Amino acid sequence: MSGPLLTQEFVIKYLGRLFHIAPVMFVSGKIICDYLLSPTYGSYSTGLSVFFALNGILLIISGFANIYILKAKEKLRNRFGVWVGLTHLKLLISLIFFTPIAKFVGSKLEAESTVLAIQFYIIVVFFIISPFLRFYRERYSVNLPARNLQKTLVTNIEKRQ
Repeated sequence: MSGPLLTQEFVIKYLGRLFHIAPVMFVSGKIICDYLLSPTYGSYSTGLSVFFALNGILLIISGFANIYILKAKEKLRNRFGVWVGLTHLKLLISLIFFTPIAKFVGSKLEAESTVLAIQFYIIVVFFIISPFLRFYRERYSVNLPARNLQKTLVTNIEKRQ
């Protein structure tokens, strides 16, 4: 491999992933703990509630940013539709069930525990779909550096034999 390890593109992609994965941990951790452990859904201090709300906002913003940072449209070309369709479906579901809209509707219908259960199971499904989307993107990306490195290694091994 040639060139410096910490290129500007690498740092931007790293920070994009970091600002997406960290809020995923906080938001999904809260939902999982509330569903499995807490009998009093949503009884958090104001500071903690603001923390979770800010992480939810950061999660959605970083998700949008990662779509553009990853340049999936140019890398996936004719297979972009499947990836972007599932990504947009995740976004739509997140906007409906992981924003204050869900809690507001749940409290009006007196179904907060049902909303929490739906959020929990969506998190479980997202834990399955998200790696699939990444593997799909990596599998069908054109000129993926890892794939080029793999080809180079195989070629070098074949030359030595």
